[in-house]
Amino acid sequence: MPLVWSRKSPDYLAFLHDKEADKIKSYNAIVQEHQLDISPQIISAQAYAYAQHEANAHFQVFSDIFKPEKLGEFIASLVEMIVGIALAVFTGGASVALAIAQMAMVVARSVLDTMKEDTQSFFDATTNSLKQATAVLKGLNEEVPSLVQALIYHPYAIFPEGHIYKGETPGSLGHKAGLEAYNPMKGINGVYKENMQAEQINTRSHRHLPGNAHYSPLKLPFPKARFKEDTQKTLEGYRRNLDKRMEQIKKGFANLTQEHFGAFDTQVIQRLFNEHMDKDIHPRIDQINSYDFLHKMGYYAKGERLPLFEHMPYPDALKLPPSQFPLNGLIRVQKREYRAVYRGNWNTAGGGSGGWGHIPIDMTYVFDDQGVLKEIQRAEGTQKSTKIERVILHRALKEGAKLPPKSGEVLRYEAIRENPTGVSLATEYALKEAYNAYLKEYWGCFEITLLGAATHMRPLGQAKSFTRAPVYDWGRRGYRHYALEDIFFNTALKPLNPAEQRAQENFNAFVEYYHLKEIEWE
Repeated sequence: MPLVWSRKSPDYLAFLHDKEADKIKSYNAIVQEHQLDISPQIISAQAYAYAQHEANAHFQVFSDIFKPEKLGEFIASLVEMIVGIALAVFTGGASVALAIAQMAMVVARSVLDTMKEDTQSFFDATTNSLKQATAVLKGLNEEVPSLVQALIYHPYAIFPEGHIYKGETPGSLGHKAGLEAYNPMKGINGVYKENMQAEQINTRSHRHLPGNAHYSPLKLPFPKARFKEDTQKTLEGYRRNLDKRMEQIKKGFANLTQEHFGAFDTQVIQRLFNEHMDKDIHPRIDQINSYDFLHKMGYYAKGERLPLFEHMPYPDALKLPPSQFPLNGLIRVQKREYRAVYRGNWNTAGGGSGGWGHIPIDMTYVFDDQGVLKEIQRAEGTQKSTKIERVILHRALKEGAKLPPKSGEVLRYEAIRENPTGVSLATEYALKEAYNAYLKEYWGCFEITLLGAATHMRPLGQAKSFTRAPVYDWGRRGYRHYALEDIFFNTALKPLNPAEQRAQENFNAFVEYYHLKEIEWE
């Protein structure tokens, strides 16, 4: 494992950028092959995260600690969870849900009302023409015996197993409900006709009303041509398209995950996968449900028994565990202390020809993203922290610095960052770029110093002690006053009071700024 001093080493940066370029090329190929909608910003960010992991694992960075353990097992578990997302089985007939039944009634009533209004308008506009056509066709209809008409247009229906022959069977839809004796020979004898009173008893008379299947204002002596769509084949085609796209998405994200896409921030791949479900899978499921519902509602217009309705649900949303492999290194803040020393000659009699003075001693405090002190680096060596201490930091505005205003993008990102519901990940990344630029400019206006470290899980009490009395600064040769608003730290216990909340937000923003500057240095 090659040793480099820091991540600014030329060898480290060259290795990092080569790995990043390779991953971008690999991710773009998978996205194109599986027709995934992932923005270049997201691809670049994930490629950089993987490249940073590889560089950290390849080089022994003298100034950092990184242990990439069991990453392969974690990737395998993510792939298994993605592939495990499945569609519900759609058989074409299952249980009747109350919501679907209510919707069926509303839709049916709306369709009937609309068709009735259209038919009435049609009749009002063509009254004279209809009267003439009806008069002519009435004579034609009376001249054609029903047996001849049946033999010409539906000969098989009047013979055994035909729908007219079996139409009056007890229990069937055409049963005369006790008003007429059962006689299957009516069609063959030419005396078959509908009994409207039986239709009302069987609640089928609506099929002769405007907008329904058997409504015929012209009383044509021959059957009307109707287009009959193969519903089953149409549904099978919709389902094949749904299954194909679902497998394409799952395979694409599984391949991306195997290439470590999202391994260091699983929320990225979780949100992208669920966004593809919303965009590509849910509309196809809605298409299947709507088509099947409208087809089955057509049974009402024919006066036939409604089949059982089935509603195909959406697949479960993907939920991944958070990543256990952080890429960010430790944070380093410089602190200068002054040690009193005697300058000049000193004798055992208690006298001398010198005086006391103070010399600067530069130290580096190293802590993690939670503010826990890890070590203190001095010129004479490194002192490891043996107890849990949380750093207390202070910010001071640089001379002549002017704080930048927040743009609309920054304000919008701050509004959605905790709850980005309804905002795509690509949009969030675009807003985050503006926020990151603002964060670097804002915190670049401050000088950050370390005031001390607290052993308590709530450092607020010790932080207040720095504000009670002015502190003499040997570097500036004067007293300094610290305002509590400029002191920040991390509090491990919840809930937070307003002062702790403000300090917590400043600490989190500083940590984010520090890691952004690390990437900028690289």
